[in-house]
Amino acid sequence: MVDQMKRLSMHKGGATLCGAVTFSGARKKSGLHGVTPHREKCSWSQVASRCLTFLLNINPAFKARIKSNLRRRRFVKTLVLAFGAIAMSGLLMPAASAADALRPDSDGYIRDWIMLAPIALPEGKNCGDLLLDEQIKNEAALQPKAGDKINIRGKELTWKHITASTNFFDFNAILGSSNDRSAGFVVTYIECDKEMAGVTMALGSNDQGRLYLNGVDIYAYQDARPLELDADKGKVTLNKGVNVIVFKIINEQNSWQGAMRLTDTAGTPLKGLKIKLSP
Repeated sequence: MVDQMKRLSMHKGGATLCGAVTFSGARKKSGLHGVTPHREKCSWSQVASRCLTFLLNINPAFKARIKSNLRRRRFVKTLVLAFGAIAMSGLLMPAASAADALRPDSDGYIRDWIMLAPIALPEGKNCGDLLLDEQIKNEAALQPKAGDKINIRGKELTWKHITASTNFFDFNAILGSSNDRSAGFVVTYIECDKEMAGVTMALGSNDQGRLYLNGVDIYAYQDARPLELDADKGKVTLNKGVNVIVFKIINEQNSWQGAMRLTDTAGTPLKGLKIKLSP
């Protein structure tokens, strides 16, 4: 990639950064001509209707008032229905519409991710070296969405949407358990209206971290360490359209965290970026 983070050799202790409703009614008319009149059985509604018809015919002022009230009543009813429709459309808004509004926070940190964890690591190899191994086949090309399932070493795991409560995410806190010697993945999709070159990507991990951008391996840190925001920085180019970021973090023991943000060269959060929850 042009302006991509320069790839360094990945070695223990080193970090690399590469590259409406209508109402209607009908009035029935009947005439009794040439027949003997007879008494009809009327319901109360029929009696009321006939009284109203009589009053309308003998009192024009009363008729005008009734029509005015009816128009007002229909107007109010229409307003109620319109507001009700608006309210229901908000309540029934698809989740995808809400997701379209996701963006980095005011400091540029990515808080919304699709997470998979924990993945137990095999014994007999140190975590720094395991970082460079694939825990998921072809992990650089991962493009999951929430609800996707995957079987890893006989254990089924599910990708989940997470929203960090602060500028970093905490695997153990989200999982509600402590997970030593484990690997986890977080994936996010950054949508750009145009190509953006010279973007500063700043990240940190506890412990080891590896990052892929649009399928390219651009970063790895192989030592155990506490989380430090913006511990490593590099320049990347974001393509027009959707950019896929896959961030793998290994936990040797205790805390298990990560953070990443995108800024311009002056450290100012980028404007116009959108976060998607699926490719």
